[in-house]
Amino acid sequence: MPFSYFSGIGELVGFDIDMAQLLAREMKVNLQFIPFEQDDLVAQLDAGLFDVGMAGVPVPPPVGKDYLFRALY
Repeated sequence: MPFSYFSGIGELVGFDIDMAQLLAREMKVNLQFIPFEQDDLVAQLDAGLFDVGMAGVPVPPPVGKDYLFRALY
C-alpha cells in the first residue's frame, strides 16, 4: 500500500492501478495487469512479457540509461 494492493473484497486498487487505468484510457488500449518482482522487471521487459512496468519501484542508474522512465511528482 498505497501503490497497488488487493482490497478487502479482492479488487486490485491503489495509485499505480489508477494511473495505469488512466494511461490505458488515454492511449485507447486494453489493460492487463501482470504481476512482477522488482528484481525481474528489466528481464521481463526485455523478454516482451509486458510493454510497461508501472509501479512504485526504485530505478537504479544502469537501468535508467537503457529504458525510458517517467516519474510523477
